[in-house]
Amino acid sequence: MVEWRDWPSWRRLNAIARLPVSGAAAAGGLAAGSMAEFIETLAEYAPSSYPVAVRNVVEDLAARQPAIAPIIGMANTVFLHLEDGPVALAALLRDMERRITVSESLLGEVGAALVEPGAGVLTYGASGSVRSVLTSAGAARQIFVSCATTLPDGEGVEMAADLAAAGVPVELIPDDEIGEVLLGCDIVLLGTSAIGPEAAMNIAGSALLTKEAVDLRVPLYLVASVEKVLPGPLFDRAVGAGTMAGRFEPIPLDDLTAVVTEFGVLAPEAAGNLAAELEVAPELTGG
Repeated sequence: MVEWRDWPSWRRLNAIARLPVSGAAAAGGLAAGSMAEFIETLAEYAPSSYPVAVRNVVEDLAARQPAIAPIIGMANTVFLHLEDGPVALAALLRDMERRITVSESLLGEVGAALVEPGAGVLTYGASGSVRSVLTSAGAARQIFVSCATTLPDGEGVEMAADLAAAGVPVELIPDDEIGEVLLGCDIVLLGTSAIGPEAAMNIAGSALLTKEAVDLRVPLYLVASVEKVLPGPLFDRAVGAGTMAGRFEPIPLDDLTAVVTEFGVLAPEAAGNLAAELEVAPELTGG
């Protein structure tokens, strides 16, 4: 009998499935790399257990973390390519891990170009992608950032502390002052947990901020790696899980000025088309 619990890769995947996730991209990269390692170990020490063991682990991940887009995207890739064999599938997952690892720095470079010298920036939450944009922009030019506290968990406190440590001028504002700050704001940057064909899933409270920014015609950019793009059925599943937990809510892509990805700045419709073009594994839709 193979004792999976002795394998570090299995222990990491088990922890990712069962513990709260604070950084979607980081969790997705760790999951992809750990799954690749698990498959490689299977191929060497227990080849007869492929693909059943892989399927069992991925089913557990997808069931327990349905709102974390990079993890669901990784699970979708595994199910779609299980029949390709362990060598090919592990290579795909290693490539996914590499893409996620470099995406944050690339997002910083792409997004920083949108923040003009002297700009006042408003952000909400503690997105690592947004933080990368702001630190890159702050290193190149003078900007000022207002971080909404983002209650009840106060993610904005973490964001403000990180930006201050990086030397970016920043203030922490109460959530009920967002409307007032927007009146003098030049640009709003939001992270996202997932992007679907017609909407994005954001931390609770983002929908009201988005509406106010649209009403005041303040440019509103979503910053996200393409690994957070999900096909419609999987996005709907993620939103259902996220809203049920009270942590997330959807915002229409049409309300955005653009979506900042590691491959460039996309029109909202173009970002939605990326999601609409993705194939969905039947295992994740009950088909």
